[in-house]
Amino acid sequence: MKKPSFAALLYRELLLVKKSLLVGGITSSTFILIPVLILLSFRFGNLKLIIPEDAISGSMTIIKLLPIMAASVFTMLPSDSATHDITKSVWDHFRRSTQVSAMRLALAKTVMTVIGMVISLIISIPVTYIIAYAAGATVTENDIGLSLLFIAFMALMSVVFGAAIYFFKSVDKGGLVMTGVMLAAVFGFMSPILGELNKLPPGHAERDVIMDAYLGDVITNIAPFASLMLIGVILIQFALLLFIFKRREK
Repeated sequence: MKKPSFAALLYRELLLVKKSLLVGGITSSTFILIPVLILLSFRFGNLKLIIPEDAISGSMTIIKLLPIMAASVFTMLPSDSATHDITKSVWDHFRRSTQVSAMRLALAKTVMTVIGMVISLIISIPVTYIIAYAAGATVTENDIGLSLLFIAFMALMSVVFGAAIYFFKSVDKGGLVMTGVMLAAVFGFMSPILGELNKLPPGHAERDVIMDAYLGDVITNIAPFASLMLIGVILIQFALLLFIFKRREK
């Protein structure tokens, strides 16, 4: 049987995630629209009359994160593809019968990650400007950095999830590995200010101010390296998948 071309492998990846693309588009549109409408209402509408200005300004970083989180759903496309590979054994039989090389397969899935990143960036960068307009603010380097950093983080979680699925040949175990890595990353990220936040009661306005200031400092320090982080995620995925697929060939 003739070996499938690289274009055919990539086309197959896109076919596997076509439903996720549709659902992701609907979900991200909803979560992008909500904060934009809230900010516009606060600036021009009824919310301006009932919500203090500092209540919004202290939560701006969190508000900015919502649409970026929505856009970053597309970085999870590769792990969705991995789920299909494991749950549908017909693909494994096809892969073995056509002798798809580990290199070509790892490369196709890595390109899928790049596609997911690009879609997320295409959505999140313009949305960053829309959020800034709705809030009556200007876009800063930190705002762009926030988009890049969050997309890099979510792409890394997708890589961990997908690699764990292939390694353990189990979606459930892959999910446990990703959850563990994500919790460890979030705890490590938040640990410098946990003590400060614990001193304040839940719902205290100062908590948002502290969180916003901390996120701002972190973004300022890390944002210049965001592009390198995106490249690093791509290289990590390719290396992990190449190792796993070569291991399966033995």
